[in-house]
Amino acid sequence: MLASILNSLKLIAKKPYILIVPFVGAIISAFLFFFFLQAFVEAIADKILYSNIIEADFIATLLFLIKAKFQNLLVMFSASLINLWFSILIGIYYSKCVILERKRKNLSKALGFVLSSIGSSLGLLIVLGVFFAAAGIISLALINLFGFNFFFGFLALIFFALFISIAAMRLFMFSLPAIAQKANVRKALQASWHFTGKFFWQSIALGLVLALITLVIVALQYFVLSMFENTLAVLLLYAAFNTFIFAFSLGTITDYYLTFSKAR
Repeated sequence: MLASILNSLKLIAKKPYILIVPFVGAIISAFLFFFFLQAFVEAIADKILYSNIIEADFIATLLFLIKAKFQNLLVMFSASLINLWFSILIGIYYSKCVILERKRKNLSKALGFVLSSIGSSLGLLIVLGVFFAAAGIISLALINLFGFNFFFGFLALIFFALFISIAAMRLFMFSLPAIAQKANVRKALQASWHFTGKFFWQSIALGLVLALITLVIVALQYFVLSMFENTLAVLLLYAAFNTFIFAFSLGTITDYYLTFSKAR
């Protein structure tokens, strides 16, 4: 694990120009997040208007909000979907860069590979969308089912969140490196599932270590951003920090997968 972390850092230090594509993606992601946030604020701005039905019935409230704020919800959904798709494409690009670097090949081939992987990226986007939509629906059902008892409802959500987290890790954690090795979506999901099955606790440990490092970097990010008032400077710094987090984490995951997938 430590070797993969160091290899990821070495790649960034040795060839920082591979961060250009993720950096552009991070800027686009920041704008999409702004549209999402704007739509979200507008969607909840009239909460006083809905206060008379919020306590009556959870499902009725949800349906009412969807009807009353459909345009805002559509903007939020579209921004999230496009953002996720860009993240998948850039993830495939960066995983391919790691693979090409290990083979001592020209990294410029990564962009061409991404263009040929648009179908796979859309396929993975659909699978991710269905997976998390199903998780959201089940979560809402659990909230409605155990609404009579906060303790049982909270406990059910905790266990379900743990189950979903493990399932998501097994299906998606190593899917991008697999796609970057020319696997289709089905084979990429199978590869990730089999790999995390063989290296289950190691994969969890890797995910926790990367999450901890990310939290530290994010804390540093907000500390640095608080020192600036210029909007452009904040945007560029925000994108720069997110680019590093993305590249470092995915580089580590890809290197770890390439190193140990041969042991399967």
